[in-house]
Amino acid sequence: SRAGKPGLANRQVELDMLARLLLTERRKPSLVAVAEQLGLNHPRPGYPPADAEAIARVTLALVRIARQRGGGELLDVQRALLGVPAPPPEPLDHRWLAGVPGGPGVYLVRGHDGAVLYVGKGIDLRRRLAAYLGRSFALHRRLEGLSARAARVETIPTDSDLEARVLEARLIRRHRPPFNVQRRQRQRRTIIRAAANDPVPRAQLVADVAADGALYLGPFRSERAARASLALAKTVYPPACMRRLVDLQTQREAVQAAVRLLSGNRADALDLLQQQMRTESGAGDRAAAERTRALIRRVLDFVCSPSPLLGISLSEPFLAVEPPDQGGRRRAHLLGHGHLLASTSLAPDIPLSSPTALARIVDELRRESRPPDHEEDAHIVTQWLGDAGSRLAIVRLSPSSARAPGQPPSPPLEPGQLSR
Repeated sequence: SRAGKPGLANRQVELDMLARLLLTERRKPSLVAVAEQLGLNHPRPGYPPADAEAIARVTLALVRIARQRGGGELLDVQRALLGVPAPPPEPLDHRWLAGVPGGPGVYLVRGHDGAVLYVGKGIDLRRRLAAYLGRSFALHRRLEGLSARAARVETIPTDSDLEARVLEARLIRRHRPPFNVQRRQRQRRTIIRAAANDPVPRAQLVADVAADGALYLGPFRSERAARASLALAKTVYPPACMRRLVDLQTQREAVQAAVRLLSGNRADALDLLQQQMRTESGAGDRAAAERTRALIRRVLDFVCSPSPLLGISLSEPFLAVEPPDQGGRRRAHLLGHGHLLASTSLAPDIPLSSPTALARIVDELRRESRPPDHEEDAHIVTQWLGDAGSRLAIVRLSPSSARAPGQPPSPPLEPGQLSR
């Protein structure tokens, strides 16, 4: 260009678009998926030389399919199938980005025909979409082919990250975008279910909560953290995690003791282990005493993450109040059976400790609440509770949603406080 020479005029073929038109499978587009459908092997996805070889083999296979259908050159087939060239996409530059809101929300990538191709969400929409200005969609989320099909990006701001998560899931179910993975993801088991009154008393990891009389601890920030916490409880109280019934009373007491330990009360566990260590030392078993000493150190080092679910009846609604934003406003969410029922913003001068003010907020939320949209939303709320953790203020409400006017709700819990 600096020498005044004309630029390259190589003709381009959008391989993903051509594969979509010539093949019948309707799953998330990718080079691996197209190669598999054509019976080709792609041993090292993401490795450039292997990608290049796979693209060459896929192209030759598509040429054979196109010619079998009576077409000529590959470009001629593409033109015939695509028809009139699509209009150029709207520019996604910094001037466009300046109009994108900076808070949480959802964005929709639409094609030239207006169809939704991809739905995503961000805690900060402007920052999230700014990442796409320098790099294509494919390099960020392995969304191969999306850049060629995308025509414009729409944004829907929300008032909180939780509302953005739920809205994203609902839009994906409504539009079924081809670039969103449509299979159900494995739910993370980040909750400990402690059922002391089950026929076989037991503490175990679960992904969901239910109004079944059991006690739930969590959600933890990750499945790894939940497993580590349960492993500690199992080491101190082995009967708490038995899969079969051996001694009902012993297993029930072990489950209750494990709950106390995981709730932050380490006194009982330390007393038990110290007595055990003294017994082992008196018997001359130094190796066992050292193992018990190491276990005592693990219990002392154990950090109890406040559990938003502990002390909450999942059969009744409760409030989850986020910390104040820069303007001092707090977002309050009415949750019931694990679902988001309604949300509202609280002014800085509204005290949660005021029964009258709280009753007015709850009544307003209940009037605006709507029934759950899909069971998947409960998983989203559970993951959000685990991510938010101790930053939330959990407010227990009155036992009945049909509370008489003027009847105050139960006193609120402070952020991170546990109710036993």
